[in-house]
Amino acid sequence: MDISRFGEFAILAQSRTFLDAAELLFMSQSTLSKHIMAMEHELGCKLIDRSQRHVTLTAQGEALLPYAQKLRRFSTAILPPFK
Repeated sequence: MDISRFGEFAILAQSRTFLDAAELLFMSQSTLSKHIMAMEHELGCKLIDRSQRHVTLTAQGEALLPYAQKLRRFSTAILPPFK
Protein backbone atom coordinates (compact mmCIF):
# COMPACT_ATOMS: atom_id res chain seq x y z
CA MET A 1 0.00 0.00 0.00
CA ASP A 2 1.21 3.47 -0.87
CA ILE A 3 1.97 5.33 2.37
CA SER A 4 0.53 8.55 0.93
CA ARG A 5 -2.93 6.97 1.09
CA PHE A 6 -2.81 7.22 4.88
CA GLY A 7 -2.22 10.96 4.61
CA GLU A 8 -5.10 11.28 2.18
CA PHE A 9 -7.33 9.38 4.59
CA ALA A 10 -6.27 11.65 7.49
CA ILE A 11 -7.01 14.79 5.47
CA LEU A 12 -10.38 13.41 4.39
CA ALA A 13 -11.27 12.61 8.01
CA GLN A 14 -10.28 16.14 9.06
CA SER A 15 -12.04 18.00 6.23
CA ARG A 16 -15.14 15.75 6.32
CA THR A 17 -15.95 16.14 2.61
CA PHE A 18 -14.39 14.65 -0.49
CA LEU A 19 -14.54 18.05 -2.22
CA ASP A 20 -12.58 19.87 0.49
CA ALA A 21 -10.06 17.05 0.91
CA ALA A 22 -9.52 16.74 -2.84
CA GLU A 23 -8.86 20.48 -3.11
CA LEU A 24 -6.34 20.32 -0.26
CA LEU A 25 -4.64 17.37 -1.93
CA PHE A 26 -4.69 18.92 -5.43
CA MET A 27 -6.55 15.96 -6.94
CA SER A 28 -10.02 15.22 -8.21
CA GLN A 29 -12.76 13.90 -5.98
CA SER A 30 -12.99 10.75 -8.07
CA THR A 31 -9.27 10.06 -7.68
CA LEU A 32 -9.47 10.51 -3.92
CA SER A 33 -12.54 8.28 -3.75
CA LYS A 34 -10.73 5.57 -5.73
CA HIS A 35 -7.71 5.81 -3.42
CA ILE A 36 -9.89 5.42 -0.32
CA MET A 37 -11.81 2.51 -1.87
CA ALA A 38 -8.52 0.79 -2.77
CA MET A 39 -7.32 1.31 0.79
CA GLU A 40 -10.55 -0.19 2.14
CA HIS A 41 -10.16 -3.15 -0.21
CA GLU A 42 -6.56 -3.76 0.87
CA LEU A 43 -7.43 -3.49 4.56
CA GLY A 44 -10.57 -5.57 4.15
CA CYS A 45 -12.91 -3.15 5.92
CA LYS A 46 -14.92 0.01 5.36
CA LEU A 47 -13.23 3.12 6.74
CA ILE A 48 -15.88 5.71 5.95
CA ASP A 49 -19.66 5.84 5.70
CA ARG A 50 -20.56 7.30 2.31
CA SER A 51 -24.32 7.42 2.95
CA GLN A 52 -24.30 10.97 4.30
CA ARG A 53 -23.28 14.30 2.80
CA HIS A 54 -20.32 14.60 5.14
CA VAL A 55 -17.76 11.87 5.66
CA THR A 56 -18.32 9.83 8.79
CA LEU A 57 -15.68 7.38 9.94
CA THR A 58 -16.65 3.82 10.75
CA ALA A 59 -15.31 2.20 13.93
CA GLN A 60 -12.42 0.83 11.85
CA GLY A 61 -11.79 4.28 10.39
CA GLU A 62 -11.71 5.80 13.88
CA ALA A 63 -9.23 3.13 14.98
CA LEU A 64 -6.99 3.76 11.95
CA LEU A 65 -7.07 7.57 12.14
CA PRO A 66 -4.40 8.11 14.83
CA TYR A 67 -1.98 5.87 12.94
CA ALA A 68 -2.76 7.57 9.64
CA GLN A 69 -2.09 10.97 11.24
CA LYS A 70 1.25 9.75 12.60
CA LEU A 71 2.25 8.31 9.22
CA ARG A 72 1.29 11.59 7.54
CA ARG A 73 3.42 13.61 9.96
CA PHE A 74 6.32 11.16 9.59
CA SER A 75 6.23 11.15 5.79
CA THR A 76 5.96 14.95 5.71
CA ALA A 77 9.06 15.21 7.91
CA ILE A 78 11.22 12.50 6.33
CA LEU A 79 10.53 12.71 2.60
CA PRO A 80 11.42 16.33 1.63
CA PRO A 81 15.21 15.95 2.11
CA PHE A 82 15.21 12.97 -0.27
CA LYS A 83 13.26 14.54 -3.13
